[in-house]
Amino acid sequence: MSKPEDIISGLITQLKNSSYLSYVDDNLIFEGVRERITSFPAIVVEVLRDVEDENIDVGNYVDLTLSLGIIGFTKVYDKDNPITGNANEKGITDLRNDIAKAICSDRTIGGTAIWAKIEGADYEYFEDGAIRAVSMEVSITFRQNAKTRA
Repeated sequence: MSKPEDIISGLITQLKNSSYLSYVDDNLIFEGVRERITSFPAIVVEVLRDVEDENIDVGNYVDLTLSLGIIGFTKVYDKDNPITGNANEKGITDLRNDIAKAICSDRTIGGTAIWAKIEGADYEYFEDGAIRAVSMEVSITFRQNAKTRA
């Protein structure tokens, strides 16, 4: 049984500990949106919504699906490869793929969840295309006691 904070903190720890994201400074993996991000690459984890489904087969338990936004930011100066990057810089699609690999390396988020699923990703660019963002929606299903919420 888990609480939402177990899922969120577990996912952040998983991202920080992932060898796939070793090029992202742990201090640039944030819980919650930040006003100005000036160092790159950076990752923000933000809660989007949750959906509760009473699990009648299990009695006093409910299954919840917590949807999180995982937003990655890059700044690539190579104007010819801002999306795919180059030998020295990761592009925005590289960051998206590495975040996905980090999440999929343990879809149970250290045993706190039943399953994590990447729903999709949207892309955006800023400042003449040098700064780019990817917003991924990740749905994480977990179980709680319906009465104690633990």
